[in-house]
Amino acid sequence: MLFRSEGFATKAGKDRAQAAQLLEVMLEDLPDAVTVAHASLVSRGRGWVSRFQRAIRKVAKDYPRLAKLG
Repeated sequence: MLFRSEGFATKAGKDRAQAAQLLEVMLEDLPDAVTVAHASLVSRGRGWVSRFQRAIRKVAKDYPRLAKLG
């Protein structure tokens, strides 16, 4: 089993927060671009969709507006 350091978890959390903030801005300013990007992700297959949904669930606790994307 792979164990990651606390520093890695902290960085991962910061990365998720930054991505969530960027996505929120894009939803506000460029909603069509988000729609196109999501359609592209879906076209790549179930693996992509499940990883995206898992990531959205993690950030939706702090960024509830993003929950509708998952």
